[in-house]
Amino acid sequence: MTFVYLVGTHADRLTAGQIEGKTRDIKDRVVKYIEERRKHLHSQIEEVETQLVKARDEAEYVMRPYASRKLEQLQRKVEKLRCKLDSGLKFVKNGDVAVVSSKDMSGISDLKTDVFKISVDKDLFPSAHSTLPRSWINMEKLLKLEGEKSSNISLSWEECVHLGSKLDLDSNGMEAVMGYLHKTGSVLHYRGDVLQNVVFPDPTQLITLLKLIFDHDQERLLGALRQNSKLSAEDFSIVKNNFVRRAILPKGVLLKHFSKNKTTTDDFETTIKVLEIFGITHVVPSPPKGTAGTAFLTPGEVYYRFPWFLPKSPGTPPHVKRCWPTRVPTEMEQIGVEFSIEGKEPTGLFERLCAQLPPHLCPGNDWSDGTLSYLGEQPVLVRRKTIDNGVKIMISGRAVSDKIDDMWLYAIIPIVEKTKLLLKEWSRSCWTCSIPCPHCTKAGLKRLGYFSAGLLWEERPDKPAKLQCPRPRDRSSKATPASLMTMLVYPPKAVI
Repeated sequence: MTFVYLVGTHADRLTAGQIEGKTRDIKDRVVKYIEERRKHLHSQIEEVETQLVKARDEAEYVMRPYASRKLEQLQRKVEKLRCKLDSGLKFVKNGDVAVVSSKDMSGISDLKTDVFKISVDKDLFPSAHSTLPRSWINMEKLLKLEGEKSSNISLSWEECVHLGSKLDLDSNGMEAVMGYLHKTGSVLHYRGDVLQNVVFPDPTQLITLLKLIFDHDQERLLGALRQNSKLSAEDFSIVKNNFVRRAILPKGVLLKHFSKNKTTTDDFETTIKVLEIFGITHVVPSPPKGTAGTAFLTPGEVYYRFPWFLPKSPGTPPHVKRCWPTRVPTEMEQIGVEFSIEGKEPTGLFERLCAQLPPHLCPGNDWSDGTLSYLGEQPVLVRRKTIDNGVKIMISGRAVSDKIDDMWLYAIIPIVEKTKLLLKEWSRSCWTCSIPCPHCTKAGLKRLGYFSAGLLWEERPDKPAKLQCPRPRDRSSKATPASLMTMLVYPPKAVI
């Protein structure tokens, strides 16, 4: 269960009547959202349970190698949906909205008092009242002292283990205490492969360094980079143009920016790793010689892209349309997968996805709602589109017939898996996945047919070699339904 305390800010900009109206509107919206979410989850559960009945029949009567695996996947999916339904959000103080202003500090004192009372509420947080081992308390103190003495923002795991040995903490004890301190925010220790050997004893120092790069004020960031890089006006104009148009910055400029702020090279490398893990930046792959990317990248230089800074565009930019025309070229086929997310898009989801595309994809063009890259010479497009009551993330690739399998394996499927992984971090968001019909897409139809995304988890059948277009037809029509090759819908091997 997740507990939420609603806080309304900038109260100094509103009248008492406006505040009352807005808080009432917020509470109404919350109630509506909870009701709609429950309806949507019930609908999803019913749909999957229907699929489950069919899968049981297949597993019992049809000798298909993937039937039992499909059954297990559907059972897990139902369990997850039911878990979502049972977990939900719980609003404290009956959903009342705390009203504050950082300008005149009104309401801040009351907010502090409320947050403290909530945090010590035994009914809400029973574990918060458990007695901590003395060694854990002392470990927190040791880490704080070590962080103050160290010239770097981080400690190695080995250094932390050495500190723990003074308190007779074994490996299991260290894992437990560091997990607890990370959860409470006293330290930061990410257990992923990249940063598992790094511990941040003072999270505020890391946040200060993150702000050196991740500044919402683009002009202020450029001004600081210009001042600290010591580049000539001509050289910096190239850096500025690449940043404003493509949201990329050279490592050399970033390193100088950090060094002017009294940080070490190790601090810089560590901060960049954190930014990469958070999906705020990624290294720009070196484009093959002679491609468009080499026109604006200096050979031998390392570049980082920051998708959050990509220029806003009301639609697909003209230069992207030239590389990805509206109609699919005759000699090519378009395959893809769509994710439909109900309600507000999880903050930063799309930007993080764009920062974590497969590294072997060569960069093409990026804008705020999309990124065009290349698998060899075959284009791959990832777009975001606002729809009624939600947002769509569309993953598409175009290739000639004998390159379709490569497009599935090395572009579409890895991006689909990454999208699913990111969505799992937002366990309460409601989303569905589907496969747009390649026949409808190539025909340029406004209303597409859709295949179930469940086909991604099935083995590609040998027969039939063709599938019927799923687009609903007029009952009076006597025309033969359109057909398409199975390889345009089924990947060459089932997704795990």
